[in-house]
Amino acid sequence: MLKLVLSHGGLAAELLHSVEQINGAAAGFHSLCIPWEAGVAQAREAIERRLEEITEIPEVSQVSQVSEDPEPILILCALYGDTPFRAASTLVRPGRVQVIGGVNLAMLLKLACSATAGLSLEDTARVLRDRARCAIEIGKVAACPAAAAEGDPRPAPEPAKGC
Repeated sequence: MLKLVLSHGGLAAELLHSVEQINGAAAGFHSLCIPWEAGVAQAREAIERRLEEITEIPEVSQVSQVSEDPEPILILCALYGDTPFRAASTLVRPGRVQVIGGVNLAMLLKLACSATAGLSLEDTARVLRDRARCAIEIGKVAACPAAAAEGDPRPAPEPAKGC
């Protein structure tokens, strides 16, 4: 699975750098930093160019029509609903290209540790979303149900109220 970390400014590159510092090599990871002033059309063009570089598919928007079985692409965006996310969302193709908004370091580390190996693209996205939610806590150390299922002995935190 190819993983593209996407953000405005330099955040995507810094997140990927952090993964490499903590985990070592981050196989299959790539980053793309979109200029702050880019609109959706410009961001989409930049994303397509970057994906074409890393996939060697001439038109990523046509990935679902490629006769070979291309590697799935997971695009991890810094913020749900921002310009890079909206641009990347136009490239979603079931089973081929998926987008997650709200990436965090815990999510990327989970993905880098091969904890999602063998899962479908959609299942990988769901596991990462659930694990990332568990990485957010207020002033105490506690595990979440996803972590408990992985053998974390700490009790699950109280459910969040009023999301």
